[in-house]
Amino acid sequence: MIPKIINDEPVVLDNLDSHSKIAEAILSLIKHSDGGKTIGLEGAWGSGKSSVIKIFESNLPENGDIHLYKFDAWTHQGEPLRRAFLEGLFDEILDTLWFQQGLIGDIKKEKWESIRKNWLKKLNLAPKRSFPK
Repeated sequence: MIPKIINDEPVVLDNLDSHSKIAEAILSLIKHSDGGKTIGLEGAWGSGKSSVIKIFESNLPENGDIHLYKFDAWTHQGEPLRRAFLEGLFDEILDTLWFQQGLIGDIKKEKWESIRKNWLKKLNLAPKRSFPK
């Protein structure tokens, strides 16, 4: 008998429909609520978090007003997470069509790059917090 190895890749087709329901619930929450949302998925390794994200992303309307920024903390182990998150977010804003779509108001790309540079400079100079022993 030949052993079957299960592939550890996120899927878009959810045979059990459980991950699809979570992705649909998140999309519905975002569509029908005011303001921006920050949503974190927590679960054990292999529980389907990446599949939920992939299914969610595949259900986003093209050229819609919902933009997904994915940040994988695992890829930044050993780095200051706040800095890595903000650098990635700035890069995402600069690299996408947010400027053409007017999603960040009337700020021009050059001004946004200046804001990014100043924020990153402040992050480097931010004092470390110390906690009482």
